[in-house]
Amino acid sequence: MKRSFIIIILLPLLLSFCVPWDFRLEPKWQTDIYQGSTAFDRAIKRIKAQNKNILYAGASKVDITPPKRKWVYMAGYNIGRRSTGVLDPIYARCAFVSNGNESVLFISLDLIGYFYDDIKEVREMISKDENLSKKIIISSIHNHEGPDTMGLWGPGPFSIFPVRNGRDPVYDRWLKEKIAVCASEAAGNARPAGLKFAKTDVPEGYQENIRKEGYKENTMYLMRADDITGKSIFTLANYPIHIEALDEENHLISADIAGAMYKYYEQNQDGVLLFTQGSLGGMVVPRISKWAKQSEKRKFKDIVGTQLAISALKGLETNSVSAKEIVIIEHRFRQLSLPVENPDFELAHKLGILRREIVNKSLPTEIHYIRIGEAVFVTIPGESLPELGFEINKIIPSDYKFKINLGMDEIGYILPASYWTDPLYDYEKSMSLGPKTAGIIYDTIKELIENKK
Repeated sequence: MKRSFIIIILLPLLLSFCVPWDFRLEPKWQTDIYQGSTAFDRAIKRIKAQNKNILYAGASKVDITPPKRKWVYMAGYNIGRRSTGVLDPIYARCAFVSNGNESVLFISLDLIGYFYDDIKEVREMISKDENLSKKIIISSIHNHEGPDTMGLWGPGPFSIFPVRNGRDPVYDRWLKEKIAVCASEAAGNARPAGLKFAKTDVPEGYQENIRKEGYKENTMYLMRADDITGKSIFTLANYPIHIEALDEENHLISADIAGAMYKYYEQNQDGVLLFTQGSLGGMVVPRISKWAKQSEKRKFKDIVGTQLAISALKGLETNSVSAKEIVIIEHRFRQLSLPVENPDFELAHKLGILRREIVNKSLPTEIHYIRIGEAVFVTIPGESLPELGFEINKIIPSDYKFKINLGMDEIGYILPASYWTDPLYDYEKSMSLGPKTAGIIYDTIKELIENKK
């Protein structure tokens, strides 16, 4: 009798870990994705028809904070961490540029990461034109205080290993629609503009490399678009730092450091600010003790975010270069497959925790090269270590080197092959595809820069 009673009590608990989200009843949603798709394509056609060597720029931001707000599985740190509310909203932020001949749309998400599979779906929602959809560059800021959009932080016994994917399919669908709306608005409000580029060194003391002291990039790269009246349309910033000042004790959804940066910058400058990640892997983090009180961590994330905003504002004010009257835009990309050599990745995929396409033990992804005026942008589909970032800097033919990490994907840490024998990087290796990844990515970027087929 006692045994039966225990089984009756424990069985529902065990089943709760195993029942997938997909069995949950989902509400009906009114969708605007087809109208959004038409709007984006129509805006680009309008610009192309009107353009006479004039640059157009547009921007938008859309709140993507989960409407449920509570009991959302949160990304980063311990599995099974759930939200109890919202500290500040998270956003999708979009910046569009076009010279009539070539167009590019940058989208930055206040999320931990976004898989290539999801990005392809979003691009199809934004544009019905396959060629135009390839001009959409989506990246994440690697925010550890947002919803689980990768599925790796669902529930599991004793917080050891997730036994259920942490993604919410209702939120996933809603999120894609919100991103599509942001994209359409950015293209739809595009107007004649000029560009400024800047690079500035952020003061020391706000981020650190906890694996190799002092070995990090401290330069912020900036691009700002202003309309013909001088009013700013958007600013795009690129800088390496894990967005995790609030740490795992926090249970309130937040954009963390980036949220504080947005707030200060947009209070002092017109337009929309987009933050994109630099080479933050292995392990460039906020410089605050893990053992600090939560109240101190909240103050610190405000201090860091405010300083990043001040650095951006000063850099553009004192050290900027205006683009030439006729802005050249070049865009090339390469689809490739990266070998999955990490058995943990294969296991997570088989268990349904890692829900993304893996074909013949290879993971499809994409890398882009973009030149806009005096600046060069390359996407890196994960978290590159500073070493790889420094090597890529050497081959980028510009002073303004935007290395957009977590660009078009999040495949984990990207370590140089030589690091795979160093026990200092055991954690990074456990969250990486394998030792071949960094070399393949570097070679692909080099070929795109040199325009080799």
